[in-house]
Amino acid sequence: MRLKNLDVLLLLLVVVANVFHVWLGRPVAVIGGVLALPLVFVCPGYVLAELVFKKRLLDIFQRLLLSIGGSLALDILGGMLLNILPGGLNSQSWMLLLCLITVLGSGALVYARHDQASADYPRLHMSALCAHLFCGVLVLVMMVMIMRYDIHGMATPARPAFTQFWLLPARQANRNCAVTLGIQNFERTPASYRIVVNANNNLVAGWSLIRLAPQQTWQHIIPLPQMKENTILLEAFLYQTNQPERVYRHVAIHVHVTGDGPVSHPQQCAF
Repeated sequence: MRLKNLDVLLLLLVVVANVFHVWLGRPVAVIGGVLALPLVFVCPGYVLAELVFKKRLLDIFQRLLLSIGGSLALDILGGMLLNILPGGLNSQSWMLLLCLITVLGSGALVYARHDQASADYPRLHMSALCAHLFCGVLVLVMMVMIMRYDIHGMATPARPAFTQFWLLPARQANRNCAVTLGIQNFERTPASYRIVVNANNNLVAGWSLIRLAPQQTWQHIIPLPQMKENTILLEAFLYQTNQPERVYRHVAIHVHVTGDGPVSHPQQCAF
């Protein structure tokens, strides 16, 4: 079987399959990952190797190694180029770039072969064809196994955003009757907060505006006020500035106070 541009036809089929899948209204992550494997790891490097070594007869293993190595090099260079362009680096821009490289390279490959007859290519018997196909399937299976965690990550929904809010005893010297108030922003964007702290329904502290970037933490130590009651219910209310009337988080802690405060009877607190 002598088909001079059979490999080019297969490359274009891979490109068409990837473009068609992306243009679907609801692309499937697993199918997209499988279709992207040859486009990312084989096609760009294959046309590059064929153009560079067109006058040398390469066996299947040499072509495979050159295809994978060349594809990885083009992937890295293409990612760096897309990262500095206004559109940025994302899955669609990367797919379009690799498709463009493959299509342009295939056209150059067909043009470079136009003066070569099909008889110049070695005859590929069915037994050799089956062996090559078997090797290709093995390589594809290995690639799928390597990327299965990435595909699973694409198919898994992102963790919901939230804000952590806490009120804990302050374990510091000379601050036995104090609490630590803290916020950590686990939202996907910067957030602004307002805090109100009450002791037995009396306002003791408050912050009108606290801005936190994602993953940023804010903490403050609040000394307990002197009160007649031996038991204090300390409550903290967290509000988001975009919903100022809605309590976003609420924490509370009971404190049992002993001692009247002077040096002879220092105030002690049990949480």
